[in-house]
Amino acid sequence: MLGVGGGVWRGSVLLSQALLAHFHDTSSDHLFDVTLLKECCVLELGAGTGLLSLILGPLVAQWTCTDLPEMVPLIKKNHTLNRDNNMGGSLRTEALDWNKLYECAFAARKRMFPISSFSSISSDCLITRELELDTGDRDVDLILAVDCVYNPSLIPPLLTTIDHFSSPNKTIVMVVMELRDDEVVRQFLTQWCTMPAWEVWRIGDDRNQVFLDERFVIWIGLKGSE
Repeated sequence: MLGVGGGVWRGSVLLSQALLAHFHDTSSDHLFDVTLLKECCVLELGAGTGLLSLILGPLVAQWTCTDLPEMVPLIKKNHTLNRDNNMGGSLRTEALDWNKLYECAFAARKRMFPISSFSSISSDCLITRELELDTGDRDVDLILAVDCVYNPSLIPPLLTTIDHFSSPNKTIVMVVMELRDDEVVRQFLTQWCTMPAWEVWRIGDDRNQVFLDERFVIWIGLKGSE
């Protein structure tokens, strides 16, 4: 059984629609610089069915989907069935268990969960878009976690995973959250905001309503130098 990861969550649909609309609409303000986005290395946590990567993956240089090992075959199957090989970007899928990373000794995390395993562009799956792209190791530019905050017990593992893969003053973190439970939201924000060197802010209400709807919020995080 695939559990909650086997379904398409509304947050992924709304975010895809919003970013696609802004990507093709040059007259409005954008959440991301479209030119820079084309060169970004994106790490998606809790990718589920892989919907976001199928829709938005062609807009970036490298998109890595991650989820529990049992979800990887479903994501790869969806990529095979739905991805046009003439699209741009590089798309890959990796197994990533937040709990295992969280339980791993801090000194061993870089060895057991190397960032390069989730951020390097694989030359055998690279589809060029008339761009000279580095196929070696690189930092993650953007971490996406959409509809991943619903269980209080997963908050520490999720935040530890975000912190591990974030490069100081480099990696932007976007968390899209449905407002289901006020206490879960409070716990998540309290724990994230009290992590050393992190700055967290919410996309303003006016802009947020343009992107999603009133049941969803977008949080942006940036890790500074400790």
